[in-house]
Amino acid sequence: MLNIRTFALAGCIAIAACGSESTAVVDPTPTPTPTPTPIATTGKWRIKSFDARPVPNTYAEFFDEPVGDRIVRYTQIRLDSAVKELRADSTYTRRYYFTEIQDGAVVLRPNWGDHGRFSVDGSTPARITLTSEYIQNLSATGRVAATGDIELSEPLWLSEENRNTVWAKQ
Repeated sequence: MLNIRTFALAGCIAIAACGSESTAVVDPTPTPTPTPTPIATTGKWRIKSFDARPVPNTYAEFFDEPVGDRIVRYTQIRLDSAVKELRADSTYTRRYYFTEIQDGAVVLRPNWGDHGRFSVDGSTPARITLTSEYIQNLSATGRVAATGDIELSEPLWLSEENRNTVWAKQ
């Protein structure tokens, strides 16, 4: 008899414990990690670095170059600055400013510019593409970094290999 009473008592306790109000701890629903707000790409940008070198910096060097009727022992081409403007209508302009120094004397301050269209996709990190509408086959690709900087792979001068550049919003 004791076994039947023990089972009956255990059953009553179990039924009482399973009433309509549960005291069991429920795992909280994990809070989703907020998606970072995309960095606004429209606005004015300035170049911070190219190939991990801060700007201004030496872009190219030449030794013993014939120039006219003489030999220039050392020529330095320096990238002084560069600016981009990305507009709300998905168009851009960009301009690069250089200084040419021959044997210690500034002889030329060339610059070049471009304009075209850009697109930013919805991925994280956002990918960005700039396509020239002025210079045939000229484009740049990269991403909007978590820091808010734009990191591109692009030529800094016409008809050259791409360089890695970092741009900061002004």
